[in-house]
Amino acid sequence: MLKSVPAAHKQKVIYSLTERGVELLPILAAMSAWGVKHMPVTEELGIRAKLLTDGGPKLVARFMDELRAEHLGTAKKGRRGPTVRAALQAAYEAVVARKGRRAKR
Repeated sequence: MLKSVPAAHKQKVIYSLTERGVELLPILAAMSAWGVKHMPVTEELGIRAKLLTDGGPKLVARFMDELRAEHLGTAKKGRRGPTVRAALQAAYEAVVARKGRRAKR
């Protein structure tokens, strides 16, 4: 992980992934899948791991490409639709909203 301090804001620090950090994603996704399978996990906390598992290596590779573009400045691939990060966040928010509606009943 790289750390930089913007000149205008001495108190602000920006962290960026390195290639080594991006390459950890498949390992972290596998560990998350293992955790969801073997440990008690709420649906909210497990939805991202489930989506990455269901999406398989292609989704993980796409996420890695997006992280490289964001953190390393590599060229973005011409993909349409939401980013993997946006899809994972939307799934999390949908679970939270659904559970919130249930709790109000």
